[in-house]
Amino acid sequence: MLHERLRIQEEHSDEQDRQQLLRDEDLIRMRKNDELKDRYKTLFDRYLRNSQGEQTSQAVADGLISIPETWLAEQPEIQKDPGLMESLKPYNKR
Repeated sequence: MLHERLRIQEEHSDEQDRQQLLRDEDLIRMRKNDELKDRYKTLFDRYLRNSQGEQTSQAVADGLISIPETWLAEQPEIQKDPGLMESLKPYNKR
């Protein structure tokens, strides 16, 4: 009987550990998404600030078109980490 209780307790503990691991992975994923959103917002704001008066910037501000990839490719963050451009694509689609 004691052996059975210990086995059940161990199974319960293993399940709790598995659930905690899943929660931790979700938290990491959410933090990464939040960081990417913040980086995109920074680039978006910079694009609007630096290209004032252009018709393209108004279309970007209105959400009609994406930030031009040529402009993004020239940014220091993207040049430093080219993989960032691919990670930001979901946020830059219109």
